Amino acid sequence: MATYNKRGGKIRKKKEIDNDIEILEEESTTAEVFSSLDEGANRTEEWVAKNSKFIYIILGSALLIALGVWAYQNLIVRPNQEKAVTEMVDVNELFQEAGAESNITTQDSLYKQVLSGRNGNYGVIDIAEKYGNTAAGNQAHYMAGIAYLRTGQYKKAVEQLQQFDGNGTALDAIAQGAIGDAFAQIDDTEEAYNYYKRAVAVSNDNFTASKYSYKAGIMALELGKNDEARELFNTIKEDYSDMDEATKVDIYLGQLDAQ
Repeated sequence: MATYNKRGGKIRKKKEIDNDIEILEEESTTAEVFSSLDEGANRTEEWVAKNSKFIYIILGSALLIALGVWAYQNLIVRPNQEKAVTEMVDVNELFQEAGAESNITTQDSLYKQVLSGRNGNYGVIDIAEKYGNTAAGNQAHYMAGIAYLRTGQYKKAVEQLQQFDGNGTALDAIAQGAIGDAFAQIDDTEEAYNYYKRAVAVSNDNFTASKYSYKAGIMALELGKNDEARELFNTIKEDYSDMDEATKVDIYLGQLDAQ
């Protein structure tokens, strides 16, 4: 038999009442969330309206930067690279010819033309200065450094080679080693040693690794760094046994053992 309350309604179970309360609470919470979102949106709109000038300045600056980068790459760097490559054709032939020349006097003359140019064409100094922001301009720094080194202008050689970015290429080790050669020529043994070590560190072939390990070992001996010299010479014997330098280190190792 059903039980009724005084108003004629059926007495509800506690579980049903609790469910209704939860539904009401959820509806209330949802309303609060939407109200909060509306308030947040209003505050955002107010902030945007208040700071619109600042926002447009930032967006405009970003656009100008992007356009500037595009213009620099397409209107300056690429045209300059094309001009620089054209200029490099003749000077590169000179550089290769000078490197293959066995007569010292003729070689010296060719390297000077590499530096200053010939027949109205730019030499590497002009190319490096005018197109320094291009790959050809970077290459010109390397060629200028080698030309200065071969013509006995050692400080200028260092200046040019230090501006060359080898970027992990095969020329990286040669450039570092050439700086070491320049310092060795002006009797700056410490710097020569440091640059020979750098050349070894960036070497990715046995030829340069053994060559500059050997030179670093000689500099280490002159500096009295006998342990480092021994380590370098032993590395040549163990890791580069098929290279010419491996046949030269025994005499130095013998001297070190005799001490």
